[in-house]
Amino acid sequence: MAALPFFSLYPMATKKPSAAAAAAPAVAPKKTTARKTSAPKAATKKAAAPKKTVIPKVAPKVATVPVSLEDEIRTEAYNYYVQRGYHPGDPLADWRRAEDAVLRRHGLR
Repeated sequence: MAALPFFSLYPMATKKPSAAAAAAPAVAPKKTTARKTSAPKAATKKAAAPKKTVIPKVAPKVATVPVSLEDEIRTEAYNYYVQRGYHPGDPLADWRRAEDAVLRRHGLR
């Protein structure tokens, strides 16, 4: 038995529409109707209720640690070097001074 091609197993529909079906529109147009509009309602005065005072909730202050304390300490030590006018000094003293300042700023000392 010979193998049949795929398209022969599932033939496509080849029917042509009749002349009456071709002449008639596929979808009938919808009828539109005008919307009824109502007259604006008379405004009624209501007694204004006293507004509540809303007090926003504030999160308690928590010591937040930056992504890298070491980077912050390094930047602070460099700033001490810049303040000194780029003159040589004691880098270890700058580092310790910066470390103390950063840790105090974050409440870790």
